[in-house]
Amino acid sequence: MTPRERRNFWLCVGNGAGSEAGMAFFAYDTVMSGLAFRLTGSNVLVGLLTSTEAIGWLWPQIFVGSRIEHLERKMPTYDWSAVVRVLSHASMILSLYLCWQHPTLLYILLWLGCAIMSSAGGVCVIPFMDIIAKSIPSAHRSMLMGYRRLFGGLGASLAGLAVVYVLSPRSGLTYPYDYMTLLTAGLVVCAAAYWMFMRTDEPPGCAAPEPRPFMEFLRDGARIFMQDRDFRRFYVYRIGYHSGVMAHCLVVPFAMDTFHIPIAKTGWFVAAVALSAAFSSMIWGRIGQRWGESVLFRISTALMLCAPGTALAMALLAHSPGPAAWLAAHYLPLLLFIYVVHTIAVGGTGIAGTVYLLGLPPADRRPVYMAMMNTLSAPLTLTPVLAGGIAAVSSYSAAFAATFAASLFALAVSFRLRDQG
Repeated sequence: MTPRERRNFWLCVGNGAGSEAGMAFFAYDTVMSGLAFRLTGSNVLVGLLTSTEAIGWLWPQIFVGSRIEHLERKMPTYDWSAVVRVLSHASMILSLYLCWQHPTLLYILLWLGCAIMSSAGGVCVIPFMDIIAKSIPSAHRSMLMGYRRLFGGLGASLAGLAVVYVLSPRSGLTYPYDYMTLLTAGLVVCAAAYWMFMRTDEPPGCAAPEPRPFMEFLRDGARIFMQDRDFRRFYVYRIGYHSGVMAHCLVVPFAMDTFHIPIAKTGWFVAAVALSAAFSSMIWGRIGQRWGESVLFRISTALMLCAPGTALAMALLAHSPGPAAWLAAHYLPLLLFIYVVHTIAVGGTGIAGTVYLLGLPPADRRPVYMAMMNTLSAPLTLTPVLAGGIAAVSSYSAAFAATFAASLFALAVSFRLRDQG
């Protein structure tokens, strides 16, 4: 790499590490899920919060792609999206301070803050990915993602320990000041991460010769879906993937309902998630760099089966007299295993998917490819709401079983994906 590419590489690593560490202070699948369940007692609303955070990162991209496709430099779009994320994050802290005695209102305000913050994150995805593709040679992208997750995981593990302490009686912080402390720490670290990416030296790159009307941009995306077989296969894989992780947000409510787990212990899940992400990321990066993203897809998707499989076994055995007593004494290691193996698997599929999507389109059509893929994927992020509904209408066992079946489908599709890097 040239000196400029090397500088950009490490700034992007710092951005990824800071973002992951900062978000660990208020992780939606642990900390915020526990808070939402405490406020509402509803698995559906827990799933709604998780889905809102996920869908926010996807839905704006088709509009953003059509607006910035013709721009040689995309950094200004990233800049203002970062400002909106900081302001909406701060509004969630203010909501906790002002409305903590009104659980329903507080949930609504936190949901709105989450929707705005994640939507602003969705605005930054297209410029972020385009800048990465222009700034980092393709041969180094797998390792870039690996380093981002390595250092992010190490930072997030420390954040997880902070969550354990802040939410425990030892800290002396009572509700809502405990959650305000965590959100404030997350805001400071995330803001620093955004600033690091803003310092990236964005080179000019290939761009559309002139802006296109939105409908023409949309029709072009539809043509890609109809004509590009690899694009369609990747989308089908995403259907299986999102359905294969849909019940993960229910693990904490399941543990609270079944084993009456103290909320402070969710911090151990955050720490376990962070450490497993850190140390697995380099392995995934090496696998992707040496054997390609297709092999990485297959291995990580196969590993993904372990999390819903373990959760399903626990849900089924929790109502059997003999195993129930054993589970009551040993549930914490099993829950930690679920979070660790889920995190490792999702890390592998995340690196594979990013490298795949960067390599799939021609350089001048990258915005429309990424925008179309992520916009089509937006409805798939509602699957946690579906999982919450299944658990509410039937049982946790049914939700975990549906998730396990979807993971099997994703594994079958992964064998149809070809290297694009």
